[in-house]
Amino acid sequence: MYKKFFRLRERPFKLVPDPNYLVLSKNHEEVLAHLNYALLQGDGFVEITGEVGTGKTTLCRAFLEKVDEDKNTETAYIVNPKLDEIQLLKVINDEFGISSDKESIKELVDILNNFLIEKKAEGKKVILIVDEAQNLSMEVLEQLRLISNLETTSSKLLQIVLAGQPELCDILNSYELRQLAQRITLSARLLPLTFQETSDYINHRIFLASERPVAKFSKPALRAIYNYSKGTPRIINIICDRALLTGFVEETTLITHRIIRQVIKEQGNRYRKTRGYNIKQILAGLIVLLVLAMSVGVFYNFRGRYNKSQTHNNSPVLTEWEEVENDTESNDFSVNLYETDMFLSRKNAAEIALSLWKNHVIIPDAFYNIEKAFDFFKIVAKLNNFSVYLFNGDLNVVEEINSPAIFEFLLPETHNYVYLTLTNIKGNNLVFTCRDNQKIKAEILDMEKYWSGNAYIFWQSSE
Repeated sequence: MYKKFFRLRERPFKLVPDPNYLVLSKNHEEVLAHLNYALLQGDGFVEITGEVGTGKTTLCRAFLEKVDEDKNTETAYIVNPKLDEIQLLKVINDEFGISSDKESIKELVDILNNFLIEKKAEGKKVILIVDEAQNLSMEVLEQLRLISNLETTSSKLLQIVLAGQPELCDILNSYELRQLAQRITLSARLLPLTFQETSDYINHRIFLASERPVAKFSKPALRAIYNYSKGTPRIINIICDRALLTGFVEETTLITHRIIRQVIKEQGNRYRKTRGYNIKQILAGLIVLLVLAMSVGVFYNFRGRYNKSQTHNNSPVLTEWEEVENDTESNDFSVNLYETDMFLSRKNAAEIALSLWKNHVIIPDAFYNIEKAFDFFKIVAKLNNFSVYLFNGDLNVVEEINSPAIFEFLLPETHNYVYLTLTNIKGNNLVFTCRDNQKIKAEILDMEKYWSGNAYIFWQSSE
């Protein structure tokens, strides 16, 4: 629909794993290099894992394309591993172009073994890749181990690559599969993209798909995409594809931060909350949180559960605007962030936020190096007879709650976090208070370039 408008030969952000659009991050290059080396050395089993959407299938297809150019290699690629042992062997034989019409494991393995011996005599390598391997049953994994035993006195006849989600590691580490685990010579993990890699990924795909690139994503738009996707290529593709469609409808070739926010709002939080966790892990985590809350008396309210009636009538508010002079610490919001130490900024932010509620704030020095921010704010809140609310999402909700909030900022170059207390808000203008009661004025667009999405709000129960 939008291809002609943006002068595109094809859609650059299709969800189909197309090796032609593979953009290798440093991590992807390392995994691919390890894979090539392991198979060059004739290693029997290789394991590649990564979260949903990190590019495992695309990487496997790119590897296969390169290997297929080598006339001395035979390959098979299985993408639907929900099979029993006989079905697996039939599919493997089909992929290698040999007979699969037998109905017993022994007959199918004999046919495969003869094929492997022939290829060995011809000086060829034989590689089997199984994608989505976390879906394999214990019995099928054991069958793979058995066919991996097909070998000569000097080398393996078949090399096997298992690619899957992180739970594949847990499956392979089970007691029942310890013999298979011992045969894995290489385990590699695909990681999400960094902010810079996300920007390069988006621009490169547009370049590949364009006759002459006209679509452009602004830097704030790229930052919003990264913050939302956490560097997961599949989610990046979904957001960018929808953003181009929105740009087409609005007749603009510049994809702005506003457009990305609109697309994200339409998508909702479907990709953000439980990615990479199964239901058992989620339930276990909730139980731990419940026990913790009961033991220390700290209440953690999720989005939508905050109740203004819990606060005193004289609680501090954001919307009582006070004018801030232009001679603040710096007119450049980012300069203030980079000049601030993470742990010190967290302590200062908590002191400022709590001091708006009470005169005497207690934050012992021993709390300074608590690693996790939420743990730090929970303990500080409890010590000062407060509760803390962790909010993740839209700035409008912070304004609705109308209480000073500690904002968490992520610095892309250093990957460090910095914390500042939002004390005033009016329209697009924000005022943050930092050490020595100095004020920093910022516009929402400038702030959102660095905001991680997390905000911490203290409040006192009216009881």
